[in-house]
Amino acid sequence: CQKAVDRLAEKGCQVIFLTSYGFGSNVEDVIKAYPQIVFYTISPEAEESNATTYYGRLYQARYLAGMAAGMMTRNNVLGFVAAMDNAQVARDVNAFMLGARSVNPDVKLVVRFTGSWFNTAAEHKAAMKLIEKDHADLLAYHTSTSETVGVADEKGVYSIGYNMMEKSYSQLYLGAVVFHWEILYRSILQDFARGSVRGTGYYWWGVSEGAVSWEKESDLLGDDIIQRIEEERKGFDEGNDVFMGEIRRNDGRVMCRKKERMSDDALLRNMNWFVEGVEIEED
Repeated sequence: CQKAVDRLAEKGCQVIFLTSYGFGSNVEDVIKAYPQIVFYTISPEAEESNATTYYGRLYQARYLAGMAAGMMTRNNVLGFVAAMDNAQVARDVNAFMLGARSVNPDVKLVVRFTGSWFNTAAEHKAAMKLIEKDHADLLAYHTSTSETVGVADEKGVYSIGYNMMEKSYSQLYLGAVVFHWEILYRSILQDFARGSVRGTGYYWWGVSEGAVSWEKESDLLGDDIIQRIEEERKGFDEGNDVFMGEIRRNDGRVMCRKKERMSDDALLRNMNWFVEGVEIEED
């Protein structure tokens, strides 16, 4: 990563995008060494004045997807294949669970980590365990491949995708959480062209700005489910958010009180816990 940044700097780049979680901390010394270059990083570790964090409020779309999952599950066990145990993934897991519990208080979410963004063998194994051992009848995931969807389709359980719409699967594939990166990049580059650089701040756009969305794919989702999700989506336009009101950690500790709203800083940097109903399996 550092060598790649050095090569870009040598080519005279004025803006460098660090497009994977952790790159901001991996090249912190390099960011300091090039104060004349503007860096944009999707993870919030970099604190230098020439570094700006950018990402989408993907958790808002995850919440809507969780609502669909909570209404579609038959045995109240959802499964989640997760890559890395970090704040980005924890936000999405928690939002998915909060969405599911908002419509189905009896549901639980079992999470299995692969330890890698891209490892189809590990994802396949985790997905199979979620179905065969944990008895999940719907799978979601936060990894860089759609291996989980393939396993779910093969085993006859529902699935929800991430960052891509898959046309080759059955109607059991309910839909996807989608990141519309072009919306975010266009705004960042327009600001840069106008000489506006935020520095140590962040771009963090969600459903209302069109940066993220929940996209229905299957006709198995009835009109009543679609309508209920749409009503919740409109709430984001009105200023509502996922992490507000009383929220408890899965050990019972209160993390957000009634009439409170978690700060963006807490969501970006400090979400190292999971909400009630989330179970982490490691075997």
